[in-house]
Amino acid sequence: MDVKQSLLRHKMRIAALCFTVTSLFSAAAAAWQPINIDDDSVLRSPPSIAVRNGTLFFDGEIVKGSAAALHQQLEMRRVEKVSFNSMGGDVKEAMAMGREIHRRKVDVEVRNVCASACANYIFPAGKNKFVTQNAYLLWHGSLHSPAADIATESGGKDHAPGELVASPEFIALKEQETQFYQQIGVSSDMPWCPQRQADYREKFPEKWFSWSQANLARFGVNHVRFATGAARWQSTMSDRGVIFAEYCRSS
Repeated sequence: MDVKQSLLRHKMRIAALCFTVTSLFSAAAAAWQPINIDDDSVLRSPPSIAVRNGTLFFDGEIVKGSAAALHQQLEMRRVEKVSFNSMGGDVKEAMAMGREIHRRKVDVEVRNVCASACANYIFPAGKNKFVTQNAYLLWHGSLHSPAADIATESGGKDHAPGELVASPEFIALKEQETQFYQQIGVSSDMPWCPQRQADYREKFPEKWFSWSQANLARFGVNHVRFATGAARWQSTMSDRGVIFAEYCRSS
């Protein structure tokens, strides 16, 4: 069984579909607020990769070969910052990209959207993290998520809730995730701990959430810079339906 294909690729495809259909709905205050993504390049597959003036621009899905392509560009060219516009994708590839970015001490920019695997593994790995004013930074779980949530994200058709997470392939990949967060000095709770809350589905009906700058720092994600300030960015995102989680720990 290919864990990436049976779970993680399905998970990101579901997320991509939500955005493609036109909008992703979140509960904000007493009303449902649509989040409109007006750039379909976040779903480009294979992704486009270009380097201009010391910045590598990555647009589209993280797919098999993305880490090798990133490595090649970083070897060949002077790159000081990697600018992402991606809904996520292949977890193993995203972790490899994050390790490469962290090892080389490259900055990361969220240009329009950085969600799921992009937010989990690439954003926190940057030396400095830049978030543009209208950029979406979204999480919805990780390999450490409760088994029921993982089964739901994978479609729940091919595996019982506990079957997939008990497989040797999944356990090995989960251990890689643990080691990844230890390597970059970030808590592995960050992408998933809201899922431990009993009212998680009520608070986050579409499962997406984001973090304030202060809470990111509590998880070990530092050197985050917002184009017009953290408070203004958070206010803009809240107005667009993004729900911000409260700081939490897995134990």
